[in-house]
Amino acid sequence: MEEPNREEIMAMIEITDANRLPYNLDELRIKVINWREVTNDFDFYTIRDIINRWSDDKEQRIVARIIGSNMGVDKTRGIPFDYLEAARNLTYMYQYEPGDDKRKNMEKLVSYLEERYRKRLISDFMSYKKGLTAQVGKLKSDLEKERERSREKDKRYLEELKAIKIENEELKKNPDPEQAFNLQTNNPCFTSRQMGILLLAVSLLTEEEPPAKTTIGDMVEKIAGYAATTINQNMKGTFREADKKAVADAIQSKCPKLAEKVMKL
Repeated sequence: MEEPNREEIMAMIEITDANRLPYNLDELRIKVINWREVTNDFDFYTIRDIINRWSDDKEQRIVARIIGSNMGVDKTRGIPFDYLEAARNLTYMYQYEPGDDKRKNMEKLVSYLEERYRKRLISDFMSYKKGLTAQVGKLKSDLEKERERSREKDKRYLEELKAIKIENEELKKNPDPEQAFNLQTNNPCFTSRQMGILLLAVSLLTEEEPPAKTTIGDMVEKIAGYAATTINQNMKGTFREADKKAVADAIQSKCPKLAEKVMKL
């Protein structure tokens, strides 16, 4: 079996661009042409422009017939009827000689269909533009909401950073742990911060999803009576080494692993 020559290979390459259409009608007949893509979904104006590349009315008739024969149901699926009606009648019009009565009648019909087609294009374009405008508006709104969330996040971060800096300065000024006493026995006991440190360490060892350190105030309040808001505030920033040591020393003999965890906070 002989290999196809260059001319045969070029004839088999599908044409999808109107600018690549050959002007030679014999060559046009044998080319593999995707007329739906070449005519931009059988657009009325694109078809007319292609046909009018040929000045001779007989050649125009041939080109119109070629295009019309490629507008079967299987190749026009999904294209609105109004669009196709204008395009099909345009190709029919070229089958009659200029000046012929049937040609004149077809020209009137095509002129009417062209005007209807043009209005439909404008209407569809305006609807599409309206949809795009709404989509752009939603994207802008979503972007502004995201920016607002980002600003709030940055604000909270800066406030927390400021609180940490203040806490660290306080730690430098007063490295010794606070002291608390049981009102009934007058014996020393854990301060609110130290109690928070203990329960934080316990939660880190026992819970798959331990609470954030600034959210355990309610738990400490129920156990030790300290105000939840105070606990949450005291848990911000870094912990004094003295506070961690005070907690670790109290539990070291019985709970060495827990004591170790406390010292790593």
